[in-house]
Amino acid sequence: HTDTSTHTHTHTHTRPVVKNNALATMDRSVSRLNRIAGHLASSAQPAVDAVFSCPTSSASTAPSPAADALSTEKPNAEMRTLSAERQKAKFNVRKVTHWLHGSEEATKWMEVAALLLQRDPIFNYQHYYDLSRPEHRATIAAAVRRWFELKTTIKDPGLLRAVTSMINALDPSLGMKIYVHEVLFRESIWIQGTAEQWEQWKDDIFHGRVLGCYAMTELGHSSFLRGLETTATFDVERDEFIIHSPTVTATKVWIGMAGQTATHTVALAQLMINGENHGIHWFIVPLRRCDSGELMPGVTAGDIGHKTARNGLDNGWIQFTHVRVPRTNMLMKWAQVSRNGEFTAPSNPAISYASLVGERISGQEALYTTLAMACTIAIRYGAIRRQGPRDEQVLDYQTHYTALLPIVAGTYTFNSTFRRMSTVWQEMSKLQSNEDDMKVFLAEIPHLHAIAAGMKCWWGWWAAECLELCRRCMGGHGYSAYNSIADLIGSFGVMTTGGGDNVVLGQQHARYLLSTLQRAVSGKRIHPEMSFLRDLPSLLANQISTSQVFSAVTPVEVYLDALKWLMAKSLEAVAGVLSQLLADGADPLDGWNSNLDSLLACSRFHTFLVSLDHFREDVQKQSSPAEREVLRDLLRLFCVNRVHQEMSLFLEYQYLTPAQAKQIRLLSVQLAKDLRTQVVSLSDAFNYPDFVLRAPMGRFDGDIYRAYLDTMKAAPQCFGVPPHWKSSVSPLTNAKHSF
Repeated sequence: HTDTSTHTHTHTHTRPVVKNNALATMDRSVSRLNRIAGHLASSAQPAVDAVFSCPTSSASTAPSPAADALSTEKPNAEMRTLSAERQKAKFNVRKVTHWLHGSEEATKWMEVAALLLQRDPIFNYQHYYDLSRPEHRATIAAAVRRWFELKTTIKDPGLLRAVTSMINALDPSLGMKIYVHEVLFRESIWIQGTAEQWEQWKDDIFHGRVLGCYAMTELGHSSFLRGLETTATFDVERDEFIIHSPTVTATKVWIGMAGQTATHTVALAQLMINGENHGIHWFIVPLRRCDSGELMPGVTAGDIGHKTARNGLDNGWIQFTHVRVPRTNMLMKWAQVSRNGEFTAPSNPAISYASLVGERISGQEALYTTLAMACTIAIRYGAIRRQGPRDEQVLDYQTHYTALLPIVAGTYTFNSTFRRMSTVWQEMSKLQSNEDDMKVFLAEIPHLHAIAAGMKCWWGWWAAECLELCRRCMGGHGYSAYNSIADLIGSFGVMTTGGGDNVVLGQQHARYLLSTLQRAVSGKRIHPEMSFLRDLPSLLANQISTSQVFSAVTPVEVYLDALKWLMAKSLEAVAGVLSQLLADGADPLDGWNSNLDSLLACSRFHTFLVSLDHFREDVQKQSSPAEREVLRDLLRLFCVNRVHQEMSLFLEYQYLTPAQAKQIRLLSVQLAKDLRTQVVSLSDAFNYPDFVLRAPMGRFDGDIYRAYLDTMKAAPQCFGVPPHWKSSVSPLTNAKHSF
C-alpha cells in the first residue's frame, strides 16, 4: 500500500518505527523521484490527465484523487449519496478550481505536486497521528533533506511553489520548518541585508548548508519589539558585536528549528554603542556547528518540549552569553555601523517592520489551506451522514448548513484577498534595485503593513472559530485525531499568536486608520485605497433608505457600502473620544486602553471590507457565466453574514431599522439554504486529495465508514490484551467477591 493508501492507515496492524535507515531509504529512491519530477515537469498535462479526471461539462465533478487510490469496492449507499450530490452542481468545478489556484497552469502544478509527494514514501509517511515526537522529528528531518534535493531538481518555479504549498497542507510541522528557513531566515537577510551580505549567504541558504531560524520572541516580551532585552554591544577594538541575554526574560523562546536543528539564526537585539541604545536591529548569529550539530561556545539552547500540536517542529529556546560575531553579521541595508562605531540610522522608520510584512502575508496561506481542508472533510461527512426520524442527511438540517455555508463563503473570500495581497507583496519585494523604486517601496509599506496586520488578526480569529464549528459538525467522529480536524485546530492555534499577537496587530491596524483619518482631514497625502475618508461628512450622510428591502437580488454593493459606513462612523466616534480625552488631560495610554474594543472594531470592519471588495472585483472579472454566478452567490452570502454579525452597531447607530435587521437575519439563512445543493462541489473545488486530508470520514469516493473502521483496526494496540492488564486490571477482576 505504499503508493495506494489514501487514508491515515493501511490494513496492517503493526506500527512502523522510524529507524536510523530513513535517510538511506531516501537516498535509494531519490533518483527515482527525480526522474518522476523531470517527466511530470516536461509533460504536465498528460501526466495529470492520466491520474485526474478532468470533465468539461457545465456540471462537472471535481478531479478525483489519484486513480490508484480509489476504492475497489462496489459503490455502497454512502458512495452513491456523495455521487448524487456532485450531480447537482450548476457550475464547472474544474474552472472554479483554476480560479482558487489562480490559473489552469497552477492547478496542473498542484496536482503534479500532490502526485510527487504521494508516491514518495519520504513524504507519504503512514500512521501520521500515532507517531511519537522523536519519530515525527526523524521523519521530518528526512523530508526536509528531500525538500532541498527537490529544490535543485525542479526547474519550474510554478511546480516548486506548488510542492511547497502541498507540503504545507500535508504536514504543518514540516511546512513550518521549511517556512522558518525559507521565509523568516532567508527573507530577513534578503530584505535587511546588503547586496554583499546576500551574496555571501544565499547559496548556503538555498542548498541547506546552513539551516536558519528567526529569533525574535523572548520569554518576557514578544509583540512589543521595543521591549526586547537581548543586546548587541559593539566592541570597536575587535570590530565585533557581543550578543548577550542579560536576564532570564531575555531568553529567546518559541523559536522554530532552534530546539534541535538550526545552525544559524537572525536574532533581533538592542544595538548598543558606547552605552547608547540605537534600537532593534538584526544580527546573524551561529548556533551550532554545521558538521556535528554541537552548540557554539556561549550559546545555550534546547527544545521547549511537548506542544498542543506541530510537535514535529523543534521549537526551542536560546540564551546568548557574550557571543561574539563579526561586525559584518549585522544586517546593514538600512542602518549601518562603521568600523569606528559610527551609527547611521535608517532613512524611514517603516523599514523596521518591512520583513514582518512578508511573513504575515505568506504565513496566511495556512489559514486558507486549513479551512479548505476542514470544510471538505466536514461537508462530505455531513452529506453522507444520515440521522433522524426520516433518515435525513445531516447537511440538510438548518443548523448544519447555516454553520458550514458561511465558512465556505468566507474561505473563498479569503482565498481572493490572500492571492491579491501575495501578488502585491511579490511586486513590492522587487522594488529595491534603485532609489526611485525604494521611494515607492517605503511609501507603500505602511499601508501594506496595516492591511496585513488586520488580515492576520481578524481572519485568524474568524478561522479559529470556524475550525471548531467544523469539528462539531462531525459529531463524535470529529473528536478522533484520525479524522484530521482536531489536529488542524491544534496546528492552526499558533496562527493567532505566532508572528505577532492578534490583539497587538489589530491595534497597529487601528492606529494606521486613525492616523490616515487625521491626514485626510488635514488635506495631507493618504494611500489611494483610503481616499473614501477624505469626505467623511458626505460618506456618513449617505445612510441607507428605511424603505430598502433586502432580498436575494440586492446588489452586493449595498452591503459593502454599509460596512464602509460602519467603519467610517466607528472610526470618527473613537477618534472624537480620544481627542476629547487628550484635551481633558488624560494619559494617552490610558485613553487608548479604555477604548481598545472600539479601536479593534474599526480594524475588524476595515479588514473584512477590504477582503470583500477584493472578492467582488475578482467575481466581476470572471468571464464564465455559471462560475461567476456561484462565486457571486458566495460573495453575497458572506456580505450578508458580515452585516448580520455587526447588527448590534448598525441598530445602535440607526443605520438599519429593526425590520431591515430581521430581513437580513432571515436572508442569511435563505442564502445558505440556496447554496446547500452546491456545497459538496464547492468543497471539491478546493482540490485536496485524500492522502493530504488524512481523514477517512472525508474520503472523496464517499466510502467513509469502511475506511474509518479500517483505520481504527490499524491503530497501535487495537487488538489483544494490554500490557497493564496483569498488573492493574486483573487484581480487580480476579479478586474474590464478598457478596
